[in-house]
Amino acid sequence: MWLVAAAPATNGGAIVSGHASIDPGITYFLAETSASGGVVSVARTETFVAARICKASDGTIWTLGRDPQKESAHDADYPLVRQYSFESGLLHGYLSRALVDLRRTGSIGGGEGPNATFLVCGKDRISLYLNETKEYIEIDPSTESLKRWKMDMAPLPEARVTALAVTDNGRVYASLFEVQPETETKTHGLFELRTRQASSVGNWVVVNGTLNSHREGDTVPKDAFFRVWGADGNDLVIRRQENDPDMSWVRAIP
Repeated sequence: MWLVAAAPATNGGAIVSGHASIDPGITYFLAETSASGGVVSVARTETFVAARICKASDGTIWTLGRDPQKESAHDADYPLVRQYSFESGLLHGYLSRALVDLRRTGSIGGGEGPNATFLVCGKDRISLYLNETKEYIEIDPSTESLKRWKMDMAPLPEARVTALAVTDNGRVYASLFEVQPETETKTHGLFELRTRQASSVGNWVVVNGTLNSHREGDTVPKDAFFRVWGADGNDLVIRRQENDPDMSWVRAIP
């Protein structure tokens, strides 16, 4: 058995996705564990690999992933985002693979690289970001509707998202990282993601005091911003460069 993704649950346990070798073949699954580590619930996802997962306030499990079997058959007729219940299985699917310009080869999901994806279960919506297409997407479970925005990457045109966070009051933040190979300069910053309902383009607004650049080998200021881990209520949990401890709780000022 191999785990693909994991997310904390409010009961002290975790929600995980993975796949297990069976006779014959492989089965993909979601599972919930207790605080002591015991398996509480399991749901099979057939041939769908959930690379990102989160648990919504209503107890349903949201996933973002890919179907390797359909990809191999060049079949794009399947949803990349799925809502599950451990009691009832698959509830809904969103964001057709056919409508997203992803490479045919490779996987979707983990890490912080150029093909990474991010999924966050907010208070009343599901948020996701795709580095490969530079798109931000919101799903409203109450109306089963989806909206998409192409992100204008200024002021860091070559940047990629390394983490996504949504606060209880609905503000969306991300840590961005850019490398300039010509000058070997690395830039980190915390940005608020802004969208308008009437526009299909979103913007990044830097949070004052977080943007910092340095060349490989340079001394980095101790409290320089590195990345955001997530949100805790209306606070952001961040990591600073060359800082101990690893996590700090902060409130971003609009």
